[in-house]
Amino acid sequence: MTKTYYSGTKKRNKTVKLWNVIAILVCLVILSLAVVYNLNKTVPEAQAEMMWFSGGELEFNLTTDKGYVKHELWQAGLLDEWEFVEKIINCESGWRADAVGVNTNGSYDLGILQINSIHKNISNADKFDVKKAVEWSINKRLNDGNWSAWCCSRKVK
Repeated sequence: MTKTYYSGTKKRNKTVKLWNVIAILVCLVILSLAVVYNLNKTVPEAQAEMMWFSGGELEFNLTTDKGYVKHELWQAGLLDEWEFVEKIINCESGWRADAVGVNTNGSYDLGILQINSIHKNISNADKFDVKKAVEWSINKRLNDGNWSAWCCSRKVK
């Protein structure tokens, strides 16, 4: 029986590759959960017609993600930031609630607002839920005073 010895570099490369595979598998599981979750979210056409909010001159179609985000910004007193937030979401996820991004540092971003895995005060399932992700993000914005936690906030103006 012969023994094979590996140099530290080869062993380190194998460890990095293993962690990359694990990260990809985690993302696939999360994406699968998001797909199953989103398949159960349908709004019948008859219901959709009744889901408008009107407040004076403002109207929001609450059946669309854009309408919902805009409404929640208005509720939080941040409606003047709507166009900036719209650009951030376009850049982060293209308005895809099932978006998953894997970062070079091994962390991952989930949902319409691409909330990073370092944030443990919101579950991965809630990161895929548009309403919960928007609520969490607006609270973060209010606490931080800006949208700088989102990478795209520095790319769009």
